Amino acid sequence: MEKENAHSKTPIIAAVITSITGVLIAIISGFFTLRAVQMQKEAESTTSAMQVVATQAALQQVNINTPNSESTAPIAPTIEVPPTPLGIYNPSGIVQSDLPIYVDGFSLRFREFSAEYGVIKVRLTIQNMSGRSRVFRFIVGSVTLRDDVGNVYPTVCDDELYNAKQFTFDNGKSVETGLSVTSIGGSPCYHPFPAFLGTMSPQAKSFFIGFKDFGSFTDFEIEVKP
Repeated sequence: MEKENAHSKTPIIAAVITSITGVLIAIISGFFTLRAVQMQKEAESTTSAMQVVATQAALQQVNINTPNSESTAPIAPTIEVPPTPLGIYNPSGIVQSDLPIYVDGFSLRFREFSAEYGVIKVRLTIQNMSGRSRVFRFIVGSVTLRDDVGNVYPTVCDDELYNAKQFTFDNGKSVETGLSVTSIGGSPCYHPFPAFLGTMSPQAKSFFIGFKDFGSFTDFEIEVKP
């Protein structure tokens, strides 16, 4: 009878042991699984921290290598553009006599218009403003004179009307035409172009000094009202 009881208890004990073993295995397995998850999270956290540190170090290196734009940037030099001179540029037709005329680096300014001893004097100033030495070429007949009532005034020396002349002057230098005329005796031709022969008509209200290939000045007239 006792042997039968002992024999009948053996399967129960085995089942209990098996159950306990399964529980222990499950507990141990769960512990290791939980520990593995924790270790993975710790590794990820460590990696993120290392990435942050590396990023900060890189930014610091960039800041070190990058010059301070406010303190080291070169200061652009201030270029002062000279003001444009007041005057008439590249004229055509009829222009007034109160402003200088600018063409191709030269300026032309009317100075005086008068008559004496049967000769009409036109005084002009030509200035080289090109920044370099220049040659100014023309012929005597490149400057003409007429009035508003139809009179055309000839030069005092028609035989030199087509003679070529020139003068050379440095930048900023000027040449004045129409030298003072006291008589037409002796050599009647005046440098760089001669005076004009005649007396001013009392009916004329305006006189026109014409330029045709006078150096760089061409195809316009200066109106003068004496």
